Amino acid sequence: MVRALLFGWARANHPSHLHYAWDLECAPSLDFAILETTRQAVALLDLGGIERPHLFEPGCGIGGGVTQVAAMLPAATVTGLSLVERQLEIGRAMANRRKLQNIDLVHGNYLSTPFPDAHFDGIFAIECLVYAPIAEKVALCRELFRILRPGRTFVSFEPSRLRDPRDETERKLIQNVLDGWTMPLPPTAVEFQSAACEAGFELTRCEDATTHVHESARRIAAIARRVLAPLAGIARVPLVGNVVVPLGFQSLRHAQRFLQACLSQVGVFEAGLGAYYVHVFRKPAS
Repeated sequence: MVRALLFGWARANHPSHLHYAWDLECAPSLDFAILETTRQAVALLDLGGIERPHLFEPGCGIGGGVTQVAAMLPAATVTGLSLVERQLEIGRAMANRRKLQNIDLVHGNYLSTPFPDAHFDGIFAIECLVYAPIAEKVALCRELFRILRPGRTFVSFEPSRLRDPRDETERKLIQNVLDGWTMPLPPTAVEFQSAACEAGFELTRCEDATTHVHESARRIAAIARRVLAPLAGIARVPLVGNVVVPLGFQSLRHAQRFLQACLSQVGVFEAGLGAYYVHVFRKPAS
């Protein structure tokens, strides 16, 4: 956190900006557990027999996931796509600092990518497709289906909606997460499966993996209370509002919304409003 405040997340060499951590309660460290989520996703791509696989992450952000996978699989080429050019610049700088030559970061929209048909050996999406509205899910899955090679796998680790809120307290929990993490209401697992299958994919695995990330959700809330909340308080003082900028926040209001999301997301899981799902889809071989 100190390095992030001094240099920003992109230069902090810390994976906390990536995604939920996997089985944190039995991991040797938070860093290890965060990267274990990535390792779990890569393992499900089932790349055995492919010497130099070409992998794709839609909505790669600043390239945290892409750089981690590229480091794990030096024989692979890992392509990431983002609509925000500034994110790609940060990702390229991160890859250069780590001396990773097997990364390609591309500017574009994942509803209409610049890639040819059957271009990738695997697609992984870890908490990135959740930012696409439900109405766009079929079109998104069709594009992923188009660019994936026949017989290959698309793996998704994403939050899912379980039920509608029953009262104002539950409604506020959900809204805090949506506002703070700037995301639309996620689909249910069934809605996401329907979109992928309508696009042509075959569902080969569906798992409610909430228990694997629950301790991580609790840790996020704890860090928010102990670190982000005090920083947000300090940022209210005149002339020191920029203390939150290295952490990626554009303003104090942005930091406050993010703080509320971090505090509320564990409540969404524990109230049974949402879950964390692993989906594995296959593009038919013919």
